[in-house]
Amino acid sequence: MPQSRNIYYLERYNIFLSLALALVANLQLLDLLLLKIGFAIDRFGLIKSIMFLLPALSYQLAMPWIRRKHELSLCVYAYSIRIALPCLLPFLALLVDDKTILAAATMAVLGIGATLAALANNTLSVIYRRALPERNFNRLLTRMMFLFNLPALLITLPAAGVLSWCNQLPTGIFLSIFGLLEIASALFEIPAVRALRRVRLEETSQPEAAAIRRRDLLRPWFEPEYRNLLVWVGLRGMVSGLWSVYFVVYLYEARHWSTFSVLLTGTVLGIAGLGTALGAGRLADRINYPAAFLWLSLLWVAGGIAAGLALDTGWGMALALLLIWDGTGSLPGMATVILEAAAAARLAAVEKTACYIAGFNLVSMLSRALGVLAADPILRSLSTPEQPYDFIGFFRISLLATLLLPLWAWRWRRAANECRLVE
Repeated sequence: MPQSRNIYYLERYNIFLSLALALVANLQLLDLLLLKIGFAIDRFGLIKSIMFLLPALSYQLAMPWIRRKHELSLCVYAYSIRIALPCLLPFLALLVDDKTILAAATMAVLGIGATLAALANNTLSVIYRRALPERNFNRLLTRMMFLFNLPALLITLPAAGVLSWCNQLPTGIFLSIFGLLEIASALFEIPAVRALRRVRLEETSQPEAAAIRRRDLLRPWFEPEYRNLLVWVGLRGMVSGLWSVYFVVYLYEARHWSTFSVLLTGTVLGIAGLGTALGAGRLADRINYPAAFLWLSLLWVAGGIAAGLALDTGWGMALALLLIWDGTGSLPGMATVILEAAAAARLAAVEKTACYIAGFNLVSMLSRALGVLAADPILRSLSTPEQPYDFIGFFRISLLATLLLPLWAWRWRRAANECRLVE
């Protein structure tokens, strides 16, 4: 009975947290905000990279401080601050005229918020590991992720309609309305906190509080199965980092899509991606993680081919939207990220779950940061006086990086099959 109540309250928590994060964590809205503020397009990668680089550099230092008795409180406070910080950005843009100062302030807000989100996500993964039954772990975790993403659509689409209507207004009025909408959605964090505080976790026989040491953070690299997962996550992070910087910007700038069109597309893809993620979770329960990742990687490659070689055709644009989008919001992208989170928790040793997930988060964030940082110089190297932003050329280079995903997934799957034959 306590376990079923925990599942119920965790589901409520994910629903309200989804509503609270609907606008402040939306990457398409972040692109729109950066364009409205007036930052140079070929600096977007630098600005966005802080969302992954700062957590990657600082999170490991905080790991020994995490204690099991603080899990629920850490999750509550970290997510609350992470949700509140981005609400400041539109108002900072109204108060600060100097672009250098504004860029530094923007990077500070994004970096601190992302670091707190990483801390909260790690803690939440530990909570899931202890609260969800092993037998249906992947199915229940993907259901949690489904609830974490789907309710946000109730806020995103109406907000997109309002912002599209306001798009022709003066920039100052637009930014004020943008900030007020973010604050309104952030208030859903209050019922989310109430739900999480009702979760009851049993104490383990080996408290992790006294056992966490810095050398334990290297432990995941010495276990072959988890090391394979970390290499996969590193490659996928760099690939999704490359795709995440400019594809939506291309739609805004080159194709002149409206805010509502971009967010409507993201909404439809989000619903479809969540369905794909649920199927991927069931698939992993039946077969294994490397086989599931292999199938997903082939979808990534198909999307890369469409974006790099056929974006001027109807079918090419449709495939690129479905299979690439912003790197992690596409059908295979969302399924891959959710399945990676399930694998990171399930493959971790129970007594050292936090350390394993910390290593997973470090690789995920650092590789994503490297991919995002590489985007700006690649785009600048392709620029010409006639075509200052060669988005198509950039997508072709991203396609070459995407080919690494099926290669590693196939190698991992072969190694896993050989291990089973030996056993």
